[in-house]
Amino acid sequence: MLDRATTQTDDFVLTVHRGIPADWPGINAMGEARGHVFQTREFMGVWAETLGAGLDARFIDVRDHRGQMVMRLPLAIEMQDGISVLGFADQSCADYNAPLLYPTGIEWTPARAAQLWTAIESALPAIDKIVLDKMPAMVGDLVNPLHHLSSEDNPEACNGSNLNLPWPEIEATQAQLKTLKRKARGLEKLGAVRFIIATDPVERQRVLDRLLEQKQRRFEETLVPGFAESPASRLFFENATTLFAATGNLHLAALEVGGEIVATSWTLQMGTIVYELMIGFEAGEWFKHSPGRVLNLRYLEWAKAQGFTYVDHGIGDEEWKRENTDTRVPLGRLIAARTAKGRRQLARAALAARIRSLPLYEKLRPYKWIVKRAIAKRLGRAA
Repeated sequence: MLDRATTQTDDFVLTVHRGIPADWPGINAMGEARGHVFQTREFMGVWAETLGAGLDARFIDVRDHRGQMVMRLPLAIEMQDGISVLGFADQSCADYNAPLLYPTGIEWTPARAAQLWTAIESALPAIDKIVLDKMPAMVGDLVNPLHHLSSEDNPEACNGSNLNLPWPEIEATQAQLKTLKRKARGLEKLGAVRFIIATDPVERQRVLDRLLEQKQRRFEETLVPGFAESPASRLFFENATTLFAATGNLHLAALEVGGEIVATSWTLQMGTIVYELMIGFEAGEWFKHSPGRVLNLRYLEWAKAQGFTYVDHGIGDEEWKRENTDTRVPLGRLIAARTAKGRRQLARAALAARIRSLPLYEKLRPYKWIVKRAIAKRLGRAA
């Protein structure tokens, strides 16, 4: 099987790699490429060994006829419900799905973007369905041509905090700021408060372990699948912690009160931008002190002092994001069938979506995970 194959159209030359090329832009070596951390060589490497293991991944170079790089695009084909689906190399670990783009002077129109995508599909194995989701309109200062393919808005957007503002204005973006500061002072009465950016391996492991525990508990509280149902997701963060700590891009933050970690966050820096991928906080008596929000405020202050310009809190329209950020980034999505099998699956998915929207389903849905987790725990005890 060839490691790469090249095809040519009237406008572009496409090279499809079956592994990550050695010169794929890195998190600290982007060159002229514009991109998000989720498409860098390091991030893709961790994805490939965890969430992407077993998938048919393709890394595509698109050049013009002068040989100038136009974009680099990581895609993956996987089987879902008996059909082949083409999408981004993601599997729910990326907040933005987009190519790495290069300045070329090309004026991207919907028609030109569609022609390029047709060429990309033609260079890949036949598939039943495509899912291109979480696509931003811009990548850095460049127009994202794949966003032109969107047929609808993604259900959720990304949210972030602009650190170029003066600190009083950043503080003012936090909902109920006076109450939040009062809660922060209340924590100081319970024990010595320490803001941590874990640097040595022992402390890093201590914070990571607590973060994963807090996140799993939150999954169970909200009755959604978590690390127990997707061990590869947990492995992704474990491996990524080791890798990005070594590259100097990891911020593993925590708020400690009296020696106990009460809130955590896992973020990556790329240039002057910070991406927050996961947060955790303690429940019970700690919950009334809003430790997660206290940590967020402390982290924003620390990140601004370090010279970062933007904290991206990631995808999701949760209430705390809507109330405590000043920037919202809409995303586009395209879901389309390519075969009769794909069309049948789309029809089933549409029916399932209508069922999920029914009040009775919303009432019963959480019990699915209660039952599944109870069975898993019982089987674990029996083993």
